[in-house]
Amino acid sequence: TSYLGDNPINPIKSISSGYQSQYALLSDGTVYSFGNNSNGQLGNGNLVNQYTPVKVLKGAYAGTTYLGDNPINPIVSIAARYNGYLALLTEGSVYSFGYNNEGQLGIGNVTNQSSPVKVLEGAYSGTTYLGDKISNPIVSISGRNGTSIAISADGFVFGFGFNVDGQIGDSTFINRSSPVFMHGVNDA
Repeated sequence: TSYLGDNPINPIKSISSGYQSQYALLSDGTVYSFGNNSNGQLGNGNLVNQYTPVKVLKGAYAGTTYLGDNPINPIVSIAARYNGYLALLTEGSVYSFGYNNEGQLGIGNVTNQSSPVKVLEGAYSGTTYLGDKISNPIVSISGRNGTSIAISADGFVFGFGFNVDGQIGDSTFINRSSPVFMHGVNDA
């Protein structure tokens, strides 16, 4: 094949745009990225800009070589943010990589990651990671600028990252490096 997505057996399922970086989720559950990579936001293990699509490496993902390459647990949803990225797996866990100065990767620190890492549980009631409870997986992810949002099957919303304007909704203006509950109107 000559172009990303021109394989009729494995077409592009969805796309997401970050700041100067692009991502494509293919039907087989793998992800390609290209563009600016100054903070590792392409997930290919380095900081070199890519002008043609490259497959995102597996990092901490339990696959062979690439993020989503395990047919039992492929990527089902992607969300790009300012210089960072979230990926939701079939089994409900979340991976992230890229810029992390506000904790938007959800890994308990503010260190950039150039390959995928698993988001920690934070306030989520799992074992170790966000979405790792089989009966309550993460079902949706979203990101904007330096803020990351995840929704669990039971309807709870979790936020992490940039929060100086209260955009995480946890009744504070404190950046969060691991997931916290978003408060409802009656919960505040």
